[in-house]
Amino acid sequence: MGYDVRRKDSSKTAPKRPPPKERLPVKHFKLELDLPPSVKVDHDHRYIYKCDCALNCTCEGCVTKQSEINSLRHRVNTLEEKLISAKLNTASTSNPAGESKSEVKPKKQTLFSAKSLMNDSEVSHCTGFRSKEAFDDFFTYIEPFAKEMQYWKGTGNTPKKTATPRKYKQTPTKAGPKRKLGLKDELLMVFMRLRLDHTITYLAILFGVGSGTCSQIINTWLRFLSTILRGFILWPSRATITKHMPDQFKKSCKNLRCIIDCTEIFIERPRSLDLQAETWSDYKKHNTLKVLVGITPNGQFSFVSRSYGGRASDVHIVRESGFLDLIEPYDTIMADRGFPIQEDLMLRFSSLEIPPAAKGNRQMTRSNVKQTKKVANLRIHVERAINRLKDFKILSGTLPISLIPQADDIITICAALTNLLPDLIS
Repeated sequence: MGYDVRRKDSSKTAPKRPPPKERLPVKHFKLELDLPPSVKVDHDHRYIYKCDCALNCTCEGCVTKQSEINSLRHRVNTLEEKLISAKLNTASTSNPAGESKSEVKPKKQTLFSAKSLMNDSEVSHCTGFRSKEAFDDFFTYIEPFAKEMQYWKGTGNTPKKTATPRKYKQTPTKAGPKRKLGLKDELLMVFMRLRLDHTITYLAILFGVGSGTCSQIINTWLRFLSTILRGFILWPSRATITKHMPDQFKKSCKNLRCIIDCTEIFIERPRSLDLQAETWSDYKKHNTLKVLVGITPNGQFSFVSRSYGGRASDVHIVRESGFLDLIEPYDTIMADRGFPIQEDLMLRFSSLEIPPAAKGNRQMTRSNVKQTKKVANLRIHVERAINRLKDFKILSGTLPISLIPQADDIITICAALTNLLPDLIS
């Protein structure tokens, strides 16, 4: 109300507030625009030029605006031309054959390679080698021979030549197109086909190549590796076997040279009735290939025959495979009851160790039981060696008809790689 009740002199009032100062008017800053003199502008900061002239007006505002439009159009056209030329250059670099954009196929990406294997367990799972170092050493051994390898093309056993022979002053580069994969990646692809039994289509996707290229690589490497690794399956001398013979064999069979057995591999049923009859196995109730294998007393493969039809008997394979030609006098061969080859071995002054045959329903004598137990305890090692061979799943599954011509190469490679593992019997 204008006074303070707390003061003693209540007659005095508080001073009045001074009147508010008048606000200064807002100054408008005039924009300097290059406008025609006839145009009047009320608000410079909201000005948008509008021409009320007739069509094709030649006033200063219309001419300036049209020149800016023409300049922007020219700039857009120039940028579009540069963009088109850049796309054409990129297409010509990626497609030197000059195919159209719709015909250019995107490159397949490699999802897996030899560099993907980081430790020993991964290498053992994919290739069958016991360590990454062993795989690298094996590749170093075969690399000089693999560089001169001629890739398989077309059907038949003889590959087509990629170029006619010429005389060069310097060592030329390898004829044919550039390989999409390195030699080590191709070797890994083949081992994964054998070890894991992956299909051609799956391996082609995994390594980023076409199915035809993948099939060509595998067919070439199978023949090449079979030739290289055949020397890893050797028939050792008697002195070598005696030197490295395990103790359990020294006590029971000192002159043992080899333990033999036959193994069967399932195959797809052929269309031909004759082939169905030749490959049918009454024991397995399936179409199979039968192979005779022999191991040394320490569990290494010393003999692998070529494959026969499942109908062939064990004795027939022993006589036809060339196994008897390796027998020396005073050798002892151990086998199952299905190998009655005493006469064949006697002609070579050697002996056969098999379990005694059961005579009818009569109970076996004590000596026969002991002999059966002794042979069974020693002959079981050939079954263990075959299980090692079947760790390559291409042999434990059903072999496709397309791989039957290369079945011998596949079995040779798998047996040789098994020999690179530690001894089965110490």
